[in-house]
Amino acid sequence: MQGLYGDSLAQQGELAAARPVFDRALSLEPLQPQVRHALGVLALAEEDANEADALWLEEVRLFSTALPALVTLYAEQGRDEERLVPLEAIRELEPPNHLTLHSQAQALFNLHRYEDANAAVSVCMETAPDYPACAMRYANVLDKLGRKEEAVEAYHLALALREDALRRGK
Repeated sequence: MQGLYGDSLAQQGELAAARPVFDRALSLEPLQPQVRHALGVLALAEEDANEADALWLEEVRLFSTALPALVTLYAEQGRDEERLVPLEAIRELEPPNHLTLHSQAQALFNLHRYEDANAAVSVCMETAPDYPACAMRYANVLDKLGRKEEAVEAYHLALALREDALRRGK
């Protein structure tokens, strides 16, 4: 119950009041899911990425459902090598997901691991052939691999998919 009250306070912008409520929730029930995640969000709002990182790592250690939050934190901080670890864990726990695959391809691309990025983005394209971001990442990867003509084709596909998504209101 304390965690829900803390969530309510945080959603109302009462961050300073939410923190002690979350702390109390953990003291009453240390294995309560989502509380460390919420505290990490508060820490990030307070610009304490180190605390957010520690809280989210602990949440992930206890509950694998917190993996996407860790991916987001690492992506925002440009910690691509570290981002690959929770992304791989997500891929092992869930069926193929275009968002996870795109994030993995992006991290690999940022690390200049273009062959690996190509493998991830190829699965992304198979999983979600209408997802413009995968097509655009594919175009970028092909360009880096020196496959210019294919890169141009993939780029035009990405633009067409984006236009189609906008037309459909997605």
